[in-house]
Amino acid sequence: MITIITKWYCPFCHAAERILNKLELEYTNIDITLKPKLYKQVQEITGSNTVPQVFIWDIHGKFLGGYTEINELYTSGELEELIK
Repeated sequence: MITIITKWYCPFCHAAERILNKLELEYTNIDITLKPKLYKQVQEITGSNTVPQVFIWDIHGKFLGGYTEINELYTSGELEELIK
């Protein structure tokens, strides 16, 4: 399961969602625009203060990164392999 943390006005969030949509991947979008407490919790987990933040939740759970990392994984073909 993929979860993407976004803010509604963020162009990088929309770009990351487009990548996931191109690959026809199912994901949960959590918009934290009006949820500062949740955003703070996510920042503490990842150490990142930007959005998007993309996670794969499986038995281990994994933080993939933001738009730059997702785009690099997509371009290299690794994103599809990680999701399988």
